Amino acid sequence: MTEALRLTWVQPEDLIGHELRQAAADGRDASAVAAAWRAAGGPPPPPMAG
Repeated sequence: MTEALRLTWVQPEDLIGHELRQAAADGRDASAVAAAWRAAGGPPPPPMAG
């Protein structure tokens, strides 16, 4: 059996802020997720990507 090994320097929690920023830019309502993220101590969305 062959198993794939995925290596990444990015943790999923590092991407949440970027997705929240993109959701706002797209006009999607992610306010409930953003509130839960902040309540859990997550950092605010970054001002820009890249």
